[in-house]
Amino acid sequence: MHVLYIDQIAHANCLGREIPTGPDPQILYFTGNRTIFAANTVLGLITASHNPSRNLGGPNGVRLKNTISVAVEFSEPVLFREAMTRAAALRDYLGMLVGRPQNILNLAVRLVPAVGTLGLLRVYWSMPPEREPPHEEDRPHPADVLIDAVGDPKGFSNVVANWFQEHEDRREARFRFFGCFAEQNYYTVDRLVAAANMFDILPAAAVPGDVELTEDEVRARDEARKLFRALPTSIERASVLGVLGRMGKSTLKRKIRHRAKYLLQEAGGQFPEMEMVCDEAVNCRNFYVHGTDPIFDYEAHSEIRGFFTDTLEWVFAASELIEAGWKIDTWLRRGSSMSSQFARYHINTVRRSRN
Repeated sequence: MHVLYIDQIAHANCLGREIPTGPDPQILYFTGNRTIFAANTVLGLITASHNPSRNLGGPNGVRLKNTISVAVEFSEPVLFREAMTRAAALRDYLGMLVGRPQNILNLAVRLVPAVGTLGLLRVYWSMPPEREPPHEEDRPHPADVLIDAVGDPKGFSNVVANWFQEHEDRREARFRFFGCFAEQNYYTVDRLVAAANMFDILPAAAVPGDVELTEDEVRARDEARKLFRALPTSIERASVLGVLGRMGKSTLKRKIRHRAKYLLQEAGGQFPEMEMVCDEAVNCRNFYVHGTDPIFDYEAHSEIRGFFTDTLEWVFAASELIEAGWKIDTWLRRGSSMSSQFARYHINTVRRSRN
């Protein structure tokens, strides 16, 4: 701020005494705008707010400390269990945007109607959800947060409202995603398998429909069914009949490719080989689940399993957010400190495509 303006402020608040200014004056201020964003969602009205506190100043200096709180105002009273379920869903969502799971430091509920003076009660959570610091990087950098609530509160509110509009139908698939996401830098075969399987339990509206079979394919399927149904009951007979029954159904590869198209349409140049990588990730999953022939030695190249896992988790999260209205190009244009799983995946993928 210009020295002249600071000088005017100092004299305007002199409180009956002269406050001389020096050659390098500084000023500390808070604009007073506490609300960061407010979003009407199916969970309730979600708000995030600044809560600054200050000291009176003195020889040791002036302090302005801020904490940010998130609140959910329900449209009607809910049971305590439901309130905790919604709080956990919001915590998971915000952790995804930040780049790692979040702890809940303080939690309170408001009684309706208030019982005497007990309007607001602090919640003691005996076994709260906690991160695993050994599996994490350092604190995520603000530039790597997927959506900037401060810079674009309207866009942030729109995406969070749309995300939770679909949450009930996609709860199981998202639950699997957040289970994988919580592992952060800890990669296992089980995580890879879970990351692929979560696409299989997305609702029908989120994945491609069945494939229409040709007349020849229908005829061949029906004839094969007759032949195998005539055989004695056996595991092999049941297995083949199961495969025949799934003919025309959307496969796991098709489901993942369908979700990946959201990224390819919005940021195709950044992920040029996304579909091929997704297919190879499913091939790797099939080796560990069904024992199919491996494309290469997955054990000797365990780092590739981690890349496959990151790809599947990125496709899942990004496609869900893009479908909810996220402008991914804004995030891709930002500089990155690679402080989160998604930021590292983006930068490393761009580097691979250039090599």
